[in-house]
Amino acid sequence: MYHLGKVVMVFDETDKGASADNSVQVMLEMWDENYVTVAAHPSLQSQVKENSFVLVRYAQPEELIVRVLSAKTGKAMWDKMKGYLSGRRKNTEQSKPQQFNPYADMPSLNKMIR
Repeated sequence: MYHLGKVVMVFDETDKGASADNSVQVMLEMWDENYVTVAAHPSLQSQVKENSFVLVRYAQPEELIVRVLSAKTGKAMWDKMKGYLSGRRKNTEQSKPQQFNPYADMPSLNKMIR
């Protein structure tokens, strides 16, 4: 399974911290508004830049960036997925049950007695 993500930060050899190896990790904002940090495939490490769109393979033992998308393709996919998420939210909000309010939902007692 693959998920679309937008690069927020790249952690590579330019970072002043220490690293056990020369791998590159990337913080992503996913289309469903989750944030994850995953490894970049070794052949893509130099191509992953902030604000680029990537496909992440969600599989065990670890999630991995397997493709850097063109800006045009990435933006089109991003907009489509975000639109889907927005539509789902609207449907959820519209289908919420209304809370019963006895003062607003029942006829007045004067009308019931007469």
